[in-house]
Amino acid sequence: MAIDFMIMPLSRYLSGDFVTPTMAFAWQQGLPYSLFGPDGRRDIPKDMPFGGADAPTSRARFVPMILDDLKKLPGTVGASLWDEASIADPTFHRVDPKSYESLIEEANTRVARPSFLGFLKRKTAGVTHIAASVFLPITFDVPFDMPVVFERVAGSAHVALRELEAGGWSDSTSSARDTLLDALRDAVRLRLPMIVDV
Repeated sequence: MAIDFMIMPLSRYLSGDFVTPTMAFAWQQGLPYSLFGPDGRRDIPKDMPFGGADAPTSRARFVPMILDDLKKLPGTVGASLWDEASIADPTFHRVDPKSYESLIEEANTRVARPSFLGFLKRKTAGVTHIAASVFLPITFDVPFDMPVVFERVAGSAHVALRELEAGGWSDSTSSARDTLLDALRDAVRLRLPMIVDV
């Protein structure tokens, strides 16, 4: 199973107004790009967005609705929004699924270091921002559930970066950590959300 970290506005992701590197690679090889789902096989013609020919139009309709939902987010999040209508090219990072699974498991089960006596080893709160499924390019303390239109747990890209850079991770998470660090840095630099696409 492929897992991609996709940096783009939420409206672009929801409408499918993007072409992935895998799609572009298939077309460069002269191959069709096909999706297989409950309704069977669907071929996406060369240079057509993932969401179909009307994806750009759908995206334009999504933007006002998403902005209304985002303004209702907790705390100061709704007042610190990114450019949901951005035309910046999307950025993609493919992560190793096994390493990512290890990273998420480890993030959710981190254990405090023992005291100097070595007796008090207890579980602490998980590194919750790393386990989010969408990372927003703003700083906030506690992850939260996104609005219904985008049913995901939101984490802060800034906080997740700090958590990853704090160290203490096992070797099995190395590949995913490097990929996630690169993706989060892109999200912060571009000031756009990063979505975990499974």
